[in-house]
Amino acid sequence: MVDWLLSRLGMNGFGVVSDLIEEVFAFLTSVDSLRALLFLLGYVFCWSGIAKVRNPALAALAMKDFEVVTSPRPGFGLVLGICETLLGLLLVSGLFIRTSALVAMLVLWTFSGLIARSLLQDRKFECFCFGGLDGQVSKLSLLRTVCLALLATLLFLLPQLSNVPELSVSVTPAIAGLALLFAIVLLTQTSTVAKWTRQFDLSVN
Repeated sequence: MVDWLLSRLGMNGFGVVSDLIEEVFAFLTSVDSLRALLFLLGYVFCWSGIAKVRNPALAALAMKDFEVVTSPRPGFGLVLGICETLLGLLLVSGLFIRTSALVAMLVLWTFSGLIARSLLQDRKFECFCFGGLDGQVSKLSLLRTVCLALLATLLFLLPQLSNVPELSVSVTPAIAGLALLFAIVLLTQTSTVAKWTRQFDLSVN
């Protein structure tokens, strides 16, 4: 690492930045990195889909609140949950990879638009994207969904995505994708964790 830094110090500043950008881009577009990002998206859709399958009535109610359907029928929530779970499994497996990335991109941008519309109309209701973990629709849920939509868009547009093998057993990318998912959950639950911490401190005192 020291030798690498010293070798870079001998170059001009633009050369250092250019080489660093190229190396970071090469790392992010490597097969293992792309697999980890696909695992992340796949985990998100599987989590969201399974939550809807387990409680389709609440999922249908959220669809009604988002004004996607006119009446909250549990069958709608069940179908949506099954579709999201299947999409997540396709992303994880690498099957029909570019088509799966395209569908994920369209779904996430559509969902981002629905959240943005609800916020502009100042309507507050339970999102029920991940089994009630989200709480009410908020700017944070919009930011998270937009970030996932940007990730899906990037994956779809990258030509290197075609190099990812189908049905390959990749333990390291799978663990990396799971770690990224946990990091996102922790970041989006900081307010809840802080509230729990304050309540714990008060109970101890």
